Amino acid sequence: MTILFLIVLSVVYGQEKFKNGEKYGLKYNGIVMYNAEYDQIVIHEYFVAGKKEHLWYNLSPVEKNAITPYKKFDFSLSESLIVVGLRKGGGLDVMDETGSNIYLENGDFDKLSIFGAEGSYQNDDLLLVKKNGKFGVIDWTKQKTVLPPIYSKIKIHKHCHPDSYIFFTQKGHELAIVDHNGDEVMSFNSRLVQDMYPALNCNGFYLKKGIYYGFCQKQSNGKYFLIPPKYDDISFPTGSTDFIVLTKNDKKGLYFRKQLVLKCRYEEIWEADSPYFVANVRVNGILKRLHPNGMLLLPNEQYIYEDR
Repeated sequence: MTILFLIVLSVVYGQEKFKNGEKYGLKYNGIVMYNAEYDQIVIHEYFVAGKKEHLWYNLSPVEKNAITPYKKFDFSLSESLIVVGLRKGGGLDVMDETGSNIYLENGDFDKLSIFGAEGSYQNDDLLLVKKNGKFGVIDWTKQKTVLPPIYSKIKIHKHCHPDSYIFFTQKGHELAIVDHNGDEVMSFNSRLVQDMYPALNCNGFYLKKGIYYGFCQKQSNGKYFLIPPKYDDISFPTGSTDFIVLTKNDKKGLYFRKQLVLKCRYEEIWEADSPYFVANVRVNGILKRLHPNGMLLLPNEQYIYEDR
């Protein structure tokens, strides 16, 4: 389908530049649309740029679009079928790959880009914008600013809800999770956290610091349950944040009901199948059972208190 679309475009637009003396003009399908009055004409796939003196013009099949002078055109978003024009007086225009349709006119930004590696979710409708060294987000299809350009960092991640996404934003030491409507979900200050995104149980957020993981969940009272980002892995075997297994240096630890009850000293930890115990624990090849009071019970022995 894509190949057919490209062939059709080529047949429909059939750009051909011609020369008259020292100047260039442009034909579409053999018909002169732009007279030979340009110093240079460059055809970039389906987009045609004409240069007069030091300024460039959009020589699309829509002649009215050729009035606006540009400092340059940016084709770095061509894979998303977008061309960006930097206006003579500042401001950016976002147009389609032929220059016929202008989706965003005179946007008050210095630069536009796709998110690329800045997260784990790709949406071609969203562009990362930059102004005065700060980042924001626009939905160019709706000509809507999703996030104003006030952040030092923005990453986009897939949300747990289908076809939805969230943003991790940083402004100084203030970190926040913002939903697709631009509404803040949670925020706090940290010098350590470099990224946040939904946990696998969809009930809270992973924190990242380099290769290490932490976890954060906002409680109903507005306070935060926080596990600092210093673990190799954090998992939720039961799907609940009441039973969280930590991994560090191949050793396991346990948060039970949001309390650290076992540090990372154990080979295995899994949920107990008895209402009288919290978890099964294997240490040095020996199976033990964790009692709610924090004591570890050997299968055939008395309760033994172990310094955790």
